[in-house]
Amino acid sequence: MDETPPTGFVPLEKVPDHLKKDVDIIGVVTDFLPPSRTKGTDFQSTFSLTDWSNYTDCALGIKFFRPKEEQLPTIRGTGDVILLRRMKVSQWNGMTSVLSSHWSEWIVFPASTLPPEAPQKIPKLQYLCAPRTKPPRPSEWLYAISICNSQDRSAFTAPTDPTAALAKTAPSTQYLDAAPTRGKREFALVKDVETPTFYDLVGEVIKIHGTSAGRVELYLTDYTSNPFLYNYEWGRPGFDDEGRDGDTFNYVRRKSGQKWPGPFGKMTIQITLWPPHSLFALNGVKLEDFVWLRNVRIKFDKDQTRLEGTMFNDSKFPDRLDIGILKDSDDRVKEAMARKEAYWKRAKAEGIKFIDDVRGEKRKKGQEEDAQPKGRGKRRKKQLQREEDQRVLELAQIKKLEKHETNRNIRSAHPAVLPQPISEILNSNRRQVNTPGGIKYQLPFHNICCRASVRVVDYFPRKLEDFAVPSEPSEPSDDAEYFDNQDYDSQTRPSGWEWRFYLLVEDGAVTKGNSNDEKKARLKVLVTNQDAVYLLKIDAEDLRKNHTRLDDLRERLFILWGDLEERKSAASKALKARDPNKNQGHQAEKVAEATAKTKQQQQPCGKPFECCLKEYGIRIPHNETLNLNNNEVETKTNTTDGKIWERRFMMFGTTIL
Repeated sequence: MDETPPTGFVPLEKVPDHLKKDVDIIGVVTDFLPPSRTKGTDFQSTFSLTDWSNYTDCALGIKFFRPKEEQLPTIRGTGDVILLRRMKVSQWNGMTSVLSSHWSEWIVFPASTLPPEAPQKIPKLQYLCAPRTKPPRPSEWLYAISICNSQDRSAFTAPTDPTAALAKTAPSTQYLDAAPTRGKREFALVKDVETPTFYDLVGEVIKIHGTSAGRVELYLTDYTSNPFLYNYEWGRPGFDDEGRDGDTFNYVRRKSGQKWPGPFGKMTIQITLWPPHSLFALNGVKLEDFVWLRNVRIKFDKDQTRLEGTMFNDSKFPDRLDIGILKDSDDRVKEAMARKEAYWKRAKAEGIKFIDDVRGEKRKKGQEEDAQPKGRGKRRKKQLQREEDQRVLELAQIKKLEKHETNRNIRSAHPAVLPQPISEILNSNRRQVNTPGGIKYQLPFHNICCRASVRVVDYFPRKLEDFAVPSEPSEPSDDAEYFDNQDYDSQTRPSGWEWRFYLLVEDGAVTKGNSNDEKKARLKVLVTNQDAVYLLKIDAEDLRKNHTRLDDLRERLFILWGDLEERKSAASKALKARDPNKNQGHQAEKVAEATAKTKQQQQPCGKPFECCLKEYGIRIPHNETLNLNNNEVETKTNTTDGKIWERRFMMFGTTIL
C-alpha cells in the first residue's frame, strides 16, 4: 500500500510545519464528540484523525464550525475516513490543532463502504459531503481505502451496515462512479471533458508519433481550453511549464525534438491509441487532419494532475475502427475551423510575436531592429542573468535543506507537539522560581517532557559491547549512575541484562543564519531499560558472547547515527598508531594534533531525527561526574548529605522503524 497522500495533501505528521497556513488532509477518525453549540451562535464538531504517518502515536485534533448543525461533517463512528480541504493550522498551549474556515470542505467515506482490500477494478463508491463540494479524485479514495485498512477494523465503532452509515440525516449522499460507463458516452468539446467518462471527440491533429508495444500518442485540439490540460507556453519550446515532483524550480527539464507548433495554453489533450486504432493513425493520419474519435476514455495521468485520453479495442467489436478522418464539409469541422481562425486572429491582434515563428516566416534584420527598442536587448540580457543567479541560489538552498532532512526511519510520540531547540531546553526559565519572601531561586532540574530535533555526534561507552549491562534487581532500574566495564565469572554471573548507554546530541533543525561553523548546543541523553528496547526493538543480552545480537545492534544504530562508529574507530586507530618512543612533550603535541583531526573526522553525518526527552535529577558525590566528549555537567546543586543534584535527560517514546 502507498503511504504517501495524494498530490496536494499534507501528511498529518507534517501539519505542525504549516502553522497559520491552509492545508488539505485525509485521515481516519480515532475519536469524536457529538455536535454541540459554541458559546456563540455556531455549531461545532470535534474529532481526532490519524494516518500512516502517526497512527501508532497520538492523533491530530480537528474542530469544524458551521452555522447549522446539518452542515457539519457526518461522522457515525471511529474508522470513518474524512477528507478536509482548506483547513487552517493553529497552535494553542504548545499543541497543534486544525480549524475550519468559511471556505473549508469535507467529505466522509463511511468505514462500512470501504472494501477491506484494495480493489482490482475501480468500484462505485459512496460518500457523504456538503452541497457544492468538489468530488474526490480516484487517488483520494484509493488513499482512503489504504489508511482505513491500516487500522484494526474490528475496533471501529462506525455502523457495519452501509445503509445505516448513509442514513437520511446525511447532508448529501454522493456516488463516486469511478468506473466509466460506455452507455453514458457523448460528443463533447475538449473544454467539457472530465474523468472518469467516455466521450466522442473531434479535433485537429497537432502531433503524432509511435511508441513501443504498438501504441501511438495523438495530440488533439478543438481550440477550446480545459484547466486540467498541459500548458503549452510560448517562449519555452519543448519544455514543461512546471517542474517535476521534487524539482520545484524546473532545473531538470524535459526537452522535445521540435518546437510546439501551437495552439498555446491548455487546449491540447494527449490521447494514447492501441491497436487496431494505432495502426490506422500511424499510416493514415497526417498533421493538421481533422479526425473523429469514438469511445475515448478520459482519465488523470499518473501524477493525478492532468487529463489524458486512451483508446483500446472494443471487446464486442474487436476489429472495428473508432477513428476516422473528417471532411471540411462536416459541421463539427466547420465549427472547429471557426474557433481556430478566431484564436489566431485574436493572438495577432494582441501582438503575440509567435505568430510568424509558428508559420515558419522569418523577419528581416531591419524589421527586428525596428520592432525592438534600442537598449532593450541589454536590459533583457541582464534580467535573464539575474534570474539565472537567483535559480542557482534557490537550488543551493534546496540542496542544503535536503541535507538536513529529517530521518523518516525514526519516529517519536506526540507529533502534534512542536520540537524545541536544545539551547532553549537547556536555558529554560521554568527553573527560575521566587520564594514567598521574594528571593529568586533556580531549581536544579524540572520534571518535564519535551520534543527536540537532534543529531547524534557521540556516544558512551566507547564500545558497543558495553551498551548492555547486567541488571541489578535490588537497585532502582532507572538510576542513571555509570557502570564500569567488568568481567564476570561463573560465580558472579548476572541474572539478566539491560540497555544503558548515553548519546551526545546537538540541534538538528536548520534555522536562518545557522551555519555549519557555528557551535551548536549539545546535550547528553541517557537511553535505558524499556525506552531503549522501544528504540532498538532488540532485547538486551551479553553482547560479548552473542555476536549475532551485536551485529543486529550495529545495524540499528547505523540508522540512528550513520557512520559515526566507523569514524570513531578510524580516529582511535590513528591515535594508537603514534610512535610511543618519542619524548613526552612531542608526544603531547602529536596527541593534541590527532585529537583535533579526530574531532573534524567525527562531524555528524547522520540525518537529524525527532525524539522525546524527559528531564530529571539524581544525587551523586562531588567527584563523580560523567564527562562525555569534554562536555562538563552544566547544573549541580549541593545537598545536606554531601551530595549534589545533577540535571539529566533521558530519551523515551522514540523508535527506529
